[in-house]
Amino acid sequence: MTIRLTICLVSLVLFNACNDTEPPYWDADASADTSTDASSTAPHELVGLDESCDSRLTGQDVLDAVRASNTAMFDYQLGGSTEITITFAYEGGVILCQPHIPITTDAGAPDAPASVSVTVAVMVSTADGAFDELGQTTLVQNEWASDPLGFAVTLPLETIAGTYTSSATDLVEQAIHFSGTADLERFDGMAVETGRVDEPGGATSRTEIGSWSSGS
Repeated sequence: MTIRLTICLVSLVLFNACNDTEPPYWDADASADTSTDASSTAPHELVGLDESCDSRLTGQDVLDAVRASNTAMFDYQLGGSTEITITFAYEGGVILCQPHIPITTDAGAPDAPASVSVTVAVMVSTADGAFDELGQTTLVQNEWASDPLGFAVTLPLETIAGTYTSSATDLVEQAIHFSGTADLERFDGMAVETGRVDEPGGATSRTEIGSWSSGS
């Protein structure tokens, strides 16, 4: 009688029944979890300007990247000019942290830098009295960027506190938009009036009021 002894090889936690085959190949790297914990990269609110986002950036860093008060010559599209001043002030608005998102092997997505957004009050005034407005905007900076910070303020026309009046008579949903970029050296932007023709499916109107630029 011939007795055939089959040796079953056990590799870590993987094993096969005795079947005269080699044990399965186990790739430790392939089975490792390379995914990023979604909770660690989810946006979340910061408490105060000095709390750090992912140990990389704070709300104060965002405010320090722009001058609080910015002044330039505002050139009206239809001719003439006046001085415009836009001031940013933190008044307890939301400070939001987007943590750094590292490359994930499975998705192949590139690194996303940590960023912080700060909601601030914006004061817009012109020397000629056309605008004397208060609104809000969100300033955003990421840990890699060196570009000026963008800002945008939209105000319904009926809320304008200055002397500016629209020459359009057939528009509804009219608004004034101030937008631009600012840092410690530059201050650029423009003001635009928008509205919609007062009829079903009416076209949207966009008219530039003026623009400004200062700095190197």
